[in-house]
Amino acid sequence: MTQTRKLWSAVIISCTIIFTVCGILTIRVLASDNKAIASKSVISVEIKKGDTLWSIAQKYYTHEYNSIDEYILEIKRSNRLVSDTIHAGQYIIIPFFEYGVTAKQL
Repeated sequence: MTQTRKLWSAVIISCTIIFTVCGILTIRVLASDNKAIASKSVISVEIKKGDTLWSIAQKYYTHEYNSIDEYILEIKRSNRLVSDTIHAGQYIIIPFFEYGVTAKQL
C-alpha cells in the first residue's frame, strides 16, 4: 500500500469514529430533552366489591415509588386509614404521577 493510501485510510477511519461518537452523543442529548415531567395528582376512586388496596395500588402504581408496599402506605396515609380494610361503596383518594409537559416544551 502506498503512503497516500495509508494516509487516506487513516483519515477515513478517524472521521468515521468522530461522526459515530457525535451521533451517539446527539441522540442521548435529544432523548434526555424529551423526557416527560411527572406531576403528582390525586383521583377519587369508588371501591367496588372485591377491591383491595393491593389491587387498586397495582392499577395506579408508577416507578416513582420504590415499591408497591410503599405506594399502599401512601394511599393509607392519604385516606387516614389505620388498617388495610376497605369496603365497597367507599371512596378513597389515590395519589398518582401523571406525565404531561416534556422538558423540551418548557
